[in-house]
Amino acid sequence: MIQLPIDRVALFYNSRTVREQKLLLLFLVCLVIVLDYFALMRPVQGVFADTLPRLSALQPELKTLREDKKNKAQLEAHWQDAKARLEEAEKNFVDSDEVSALLEELSQLAQNSGVKIMALKPIEMTSAGEGAVYSPVPIKMSALAGTHELGRFLVKLETNRPFFRVTGMRITENPADVRRHQIDLELESFRKR
Repeated sequence: MIQLPIDRVALFYNSRTVREQKLLLLFLVCLVIVLDYFALMRPVQGVFADTLPRLSALQPELKTLREDKKNKAQLEAHWQDAKARLEEAEKNFVDSDEVSALLEELSQLAQNSGVKIMALKPIEMTSAGEGAVYSPVPIKMSALAGTHELGRFLVKLETNRPFFRVTGMRITENPADVRRHQIDLELESFRKR
């Protein structure tokens, strides 16, 4: 059965003149080229046109990854160093259940500096920033202190563990003792959740 159509095509081709045979061959070659273009080349060109911009965008990232692979040991050393520094910095913060110990520490710092605390009160925060690793612990403090005592106290606050930050300060005259001023401080420390 297959032989019969091939024989017909051969008979048709051989019955033509040489010029017609050349035109038929040229037509078949052009047909194959056109079909090849539309069936194979054009889809490949479309994929290439879509992939080329993404490829050019990814090449810098690939270069960076190759450089990172070369420097893997150095990156791991930096990672370990950063992790150690973070653990050291976290020692400046208190755990969520240690707020009373934080107030005791603040009271001890004030006493060692010669500052007399009149009132010390943590301020309750709303639940803003839920999901954050660290949350602020605002504290209001009223005290009596001279200029030098206040300076020593502020230095100890800045260099102490746990970490304290002064967010507001008001110094007013104390009519009862001109050497000791009325000081209202707003402090902030941080706790880990």
